[in-house]
Amino acid sequence: MRFLLPLFFICSIVKLEGQGIYTEFGQNRVQQKKIAYSLKQDNIEIIYYEGGEELAKLVFSYTAQQLPEFENRLNFNLSNGIKIVVFNHFIDYQNSNINLTNPQQYAGGYSTLTDNTSSIYFSGSRIDLYRQTRRAIAEILVTEFIFGGDIRDRVQTSALLTLPNWYFKGLISYLAESWNVENDNYLKDFLLSGKANAFTSLQEEDEVLAGHSIWRYLEEKYGVGSVSNVVFITRIGRSVESAFNYHTGLTVGGMLTDWEQYYKEKYSADENTFKLPKGQENVPDKLIRKRITQFKLSPDGKKIAIVTNTKGRYQVTLYHIKTKKSIVLLKGGHQLLNQEASYDYPLLAWESGGKKISIITFKDNISLLSEYNIEGKKIKTTPLVNVPIIKDFNYNADGDLMVMSVIRKGQSDIIIYNLKSKTITDITNDPFDDLTPRFSIDGKSILFSSNRLWPSNSLTNYFSIFDITIETGEMNLIAGYPQYFSNYSQPIELQNGYISFLSDANGIVNNYALKKGDTRIIQLTNYKRSILYNDVAANSQNIADLLYYNNR
Repeated sequence: MRFLLPLFFICSIVKLEGQGIYTEFGQNRVQQKKIAYSLKQDNIEIIYYEGGEELAKLVFSYTAQQLPEFENRLNFNLSNGIKIVVFNHFIDYQNSNINLTNPQQYAGGYSTLTDNTSSIYFSGSRIDLYRQTRRAIAEILVTEFIFGGDIRDRVQTSALLTLPNWYFKGLISYLAESWNVENDNYLKDFLLSGKANAFTSLQEEDEVLAGHSIWRYLEEKYGVGSVSNVVFITRIGRSVESAFNYHTGLTVGGMLTDWEQYYKEKYSADENTFKLPKGQENVPDKLIRKRITQFKLSPDGKKIAIVTNTKGRYQVTLYHIKTKKSIVLLKGGHQLLNQEASYDYPLLAWESGGKKISIITFKDNISLLSEYNIEGKKIKTTPLVNVPIIKDFNYNADGDLMVMSVIRKGQSDIIIYNLKSKTITDITNDPFDDLTPRFSIDGKSILFSSNRLWPSNSLTNYFSIFDITIETGEMNLIAGYPQYFSNYSQPIELQNGYISFLSDANGIVNNYALKKGDTRIIQLTNYKRSILYNDVAANSQNIADLLYYNNR
């Protein structure tokens, strides 16, 4: 999720050698020594750690399959090989030195003297692992293509050429990932809100998005081969301006003006067709400029617990919707200025009675469950011993069981954790990405989203919604049409017998529902911006949506 200025709407429902290669001076930190292993064949080497062999095999296969495609698109063959370091989880990646800011990235742009090495981590999704692998390949290939294959070439080129972030990182993004609904949602708001007018002072995430769309525009307007031609001319001429001028006849400034108009014309029709939420905007002013990573409505719909995260420094706030009063339940983490931050924690869930809000954090390689009452007082903190890394969780009606999406052995699975016996029951154990689990109202089954193709049980790149009976393990498809390249996620069973969920079926993520046992899908919202996160109050008719609109 990108940096958000949030809008809430409440409405009614119907050990690695050379590890310091990317480390800035003075930024080494104390680490536990870990043994690194290697898979190597021909010009590909994958470095991994204990427990990550299956991930390494996946990344190796991805790299072997995808490298020829990238070489063909750029009309350039890699000469120095490729090395990718794979971490079992973001926490391992973060505790290494590898994800510290590259010292060759300056305020004026990007140049590089590093070797052909990149690093990735398992986030709980093999789709994301595939995406990260493609980005790693693209970065290594583009770097060698532009800056040369040996250190002498790179020193010479770096002295003469510094690339803007939108050019370099945007190019990597364009080569690695197809345009998607999320990109479209942010670019639309980026352009229509006027944020593009401050193009020279954008944050990095916006630069990557803008750069991706610029390369996409270039190839759509000037034809296949335009990207490889501009990149080749950039290297030969040591000038971004000359490269774009030679290929398009425009200055970079003129090209950016044309790019902006190109997309604005595409998006103008959407603004007239789709709508904004009719519900009330509810968000505390002091939270409005922070990144929201999760929120949960209380069962009665009167309160909302909100997680904000500013580059690793997080806060959990309990907000009373009617009185507009807020209580800070928890603060933690550290703001990281030149290191990639984690936004996975804290995690939230209300107990069914609405008297307690539970917060899961992760510290010293163990998950901690902290419970708070609605007055903001901590009741207790319990270590969840032997529980894998948690992605999401939800309580049953009795409050004695928790269903979790967890990361273990290079895959994401659904488990049930018994709070009394402290035992784990596996619900799924397979290579598919099983996410956002919720107990059904009667507690007999679990709703979740997964990228399994039903009924063949093969892997797809799109998510559908499934229901699995706890006692028998019988699984049924509730909603999903991956053959139409659409995603269905965040299922929640409602009191009226319907199941609410999000889908990008119409090109924008909106809220839908269907009645249990039926296949007819009802569209509940028709917003002009995608819903980023959604929750429903279990015992009331309130729903909360998080959107990004008008640069906030």
